[in-house]
Amino acid sequence: MKYFENFLLDIDLKKIFIFLFIIFLIHFFFINIYRKLNLFDLPNIRKKHSIPVPFSGGATLLLTLYISVFLFDYSTRLNFLIIISTIIFFAGLLDDLGKITIFNRILLQCVSCVILFYYGIKVTDIGYFQSIDKIISFGSFSILFSIFCIIITINAFNFFDGIDGNLSSIVATSIFFFFLFSNNYSNSYFLITIFLFSLTFLFFNFGIIFGFKNFLGDSGSNLLGFIYAGLMIDSAGTTFRTIEPGLIIWLVPLIYFDFLHLIIYRLKNAKSPHLPDENHIHHVFNRYYNKKLVVLILTTLNITFSLIGYFFYKFFSAEGSIILFTLMFFLYYYFKNILLRK
Repeated sequence: MKYFENFLLDIDLKKIFIFLFIIFLIHFFFINIYRKLNLFDLPNIRKKHSIPVPFSGGATLLLTLYISVFLFDYSTRLNFLIIISTIIFFAGLLDDLGKITIFNRILLQCVSCVILFYYGIKVTDIGYFQSIDKIISFGSFSILFSIFCIIITINAFNFFDGIDGNLSSIVATSIFFFFLFSNNYSNSYFLITIFLFSLTFLFFNFGIIFGFKNFLGDSGSNLLGFIYAGLMIDSAGTTFRTIEPGLIIWLVPLIYFDFLHLIIYRLKNAKSPHLPDENHIHHVFNRYYNKKLVVLILTTLNITFSLIGYFFYKFFSAEGSIILFTLMFFLYYYFKNILLRK
């Protein structure tokens, strides 16, 4: 964390607060635009909101990212990540509008991943394992594993965005762990951009600013997942590594645990992995608690998982961290199944 203390001394707070104000304006702008274009998430049997809500969060995030390029000095790789993310946004927007098939959406996601790979944002290894005194490298399978990691993250974020504030709360708090896990602050302003967007989105998504509620929509959750995955891979990359792979998996473990549980659970019950249901962890807890309390519980749970992973990595090893991650998933799977049977 010492580097973060140095970063705090160097940070341009005036620029940050101006940017924060700009993001609020972008939210207001796109909420009004989406209203005029009649782009709403409509209530139905599965969706619990009572009135149509504009799904403008994705457009706000995309413009926020583009504006941040002119305010902060990002690496060329991160600038390129933002450019490619435009494909993900429009694929998600078409999904919001019901104008694209699942196959074509995932195809566009894969194409975007391949472009990122050849621009240097890729997973080449899972780090140094002390027990065998060797770096575990993927070699020629690096491109497949990179695509797999990004596609999983995009869709895991999309699955987790089921109730107000759920996804953005965990993303916002996970930024602290990005700083905790990192050994330099080369991506710090990019992290602050994601944090500021997530924080401002919560004001609108929770309806704190009366009359201006919005959702992320598929365009927003997919875009946020793609950007987050790209940043994770860039941070854990071999050439520009700032976070060890054995730590990077502990940023948003709850999102991955619940996604993997849902996929396995649906396949075991002969259901399509893409068909929506109410077996998500937020739906399960929402049977007993109100939405805001559910968000607080799940955010706290993710923070707890992240802290466990961090200290286990520090006191043991990278391979131990990965083994613990796997064991914790099986425990999560077991206990969630118990909740589903109640």
